[in-house]
Order: sequence, then C-alpha cells, then structure tokens
Amino acid sequence: MISYEAPMLSLVDYKKIEDDLDGDLYFSLLDLEYWTMQNSRDFLKILKATLEKEKLGQTTELLVAHLCAYLGALNTLHTVHEAVKLEPSVIELLKNQANAAYQHFNKHPVNSAVKSHPQKLENLGKLRDMAPGSIMVQTLRLGRAVMDTFEELNEYRKIYFKSFRVPDQRDFLCPAEILTKLLLLVGEKQCTEWRKSLGELSDHYVINQLAIQIGWLIGYFSHLDRQSPDEGMYLSYGIPMVGLYREHICKLMSAYPKSRVSKRSL
Repeated sequence: MISYEAPMLSLVDYKKIEDDLDGDLYFSLLDLEYWTMQNSRDFLKILKATLEKEKLGQTTELLVAHLCAYLGALNTLHTVHEAVKLEPSVIELLKNQANAAYQHFNKHPVNSAVKSHPQKLENLGKLRDMAPGSIMVQTLRLGRAVMDTFEELNEYRKIYFKSFRVPDQRDFLCPAEILTKLLLLVGEKQCTEWRKSLGELSDHYVINQLAIQIGWLIGYFSHLDRQSPDEGMYLSYGIPMVGLYREHICKLMSAYPKSRVSKRSL
C-alpha cells in the first residue's frame, strides 16, 4: 500500500495502523478512510435538509466550505483547549493535500481535457494505483455526494418558487446559529462513535484524516475546473470556515459546561 506523504498532525502515525499485525486495533487504515468519507457524506445529507428549509441554493465551493466548518467543529469537539494550537497544522495539512491531489489528477486527467470516456476510465485506474490507501475511491464517492447535493438543492429551490419568479439569493451559507448547533449535534455523536474505535490512539487521527479527505476533494474539484487550488475559490472559502466554526463551537460548548462531549486528555 502506498503511504501518504503529508505533514501529519502531532500524535498521528499511520504506520501504527498499517503495521498492526497482531490485530490489536479495531480498524485498519482503509476503515479510517472509508468512515471519514461516510461521516462527511452523512453530514452533507443532514446539511441538505437544513439548507432546503432555508431555501438556499449552493455551489460546490460553498458545500466544501460547509465541510471545512465541520472540520473546524470536530477539531474543537475532539481536542477542546488544544484546538487553537492545532489549527495551523490542520490548515497546512488541508492545503498540502489539496495541491497533492491536484497534481495526482493532472498526471492522469479525468476532466474535460480528456474527450475519450475509455481514456478517462484508464486514467482512473492509474490514479487508484498511484494514490495512497483508498483515498482516490473515497474522494470520488464524496465528490459524487457533493455534486448530488448541489444539484438537488438548486432543483428544490426552483421547484419551491415555480409559481413566481425565483428571488435573488442574499445568503449563501447556512445561517451561523443554525449551522453551529447542527455541527455540535452531528459532531458530538460522531465524536462518541470515533472514540469507541480509536482505543488508545489519539483523537488527532480523526481530524487528520478529515483534513486529508477534504484536501483531496478540493484537489479533485480544482482539477475538474482546470485551475489550481490556489487559483480557485475552494481554499479561499473553506479555510476561514475552519477557524470560524472552531471558535463558534468552543463558545457554544462553554455555554453548556455539562455537555456530553468528553474532554478526554490527549
């Protein structure tokens, strides 16, 4: 299995998972990758229902920004007072993997530059072989979930306003108060489930893999748009959301000191 080349967070060593020959851990690296993708997809599903209530259409950049808010929230829920100190490393990892993924896809393109469908399929096979773990497969799955959410939200908005002119949309992100409570609700549940699987491993593994996954998603969409992550809007929209919702969740947790979230020492 090809290993990740990335500036991993402190207390994270994927070789501990890869080299678990005795089977002491409850999961493998492939499990970590799959569960991270599935958690992200579950969050998008709940977010979609909330955005429908608010009658908000979306772009893929905005949906990725909401995933970055989820990353910031999980950073706080899993590390509490360590979140501020950890955040620069989380952002560095996110940006690093966005550019790494973009370069991977550009070596064997699957965007509009390739006109032949068989050639795209061949390139996808090469990409899976050269990418770490199962990150390529999980990125394509999450990318499909983002695209489906984007299409369904915009179609829902058109149908809702079908009897009269669709009004201009003033707000594009989920309202901060609603999103903060949603992140706490979803993130707290996921936090509890992750800790059952982590055992003695640090909570940093969860944040680390989510940053990698979102980074690869950004690299993939940037490739489809045929512009680098630094040129597009994914990082511009997403990175501020990491810090903003780390702060929002921290304030909300402080307001409810008896939160069920366990402040496990790292």
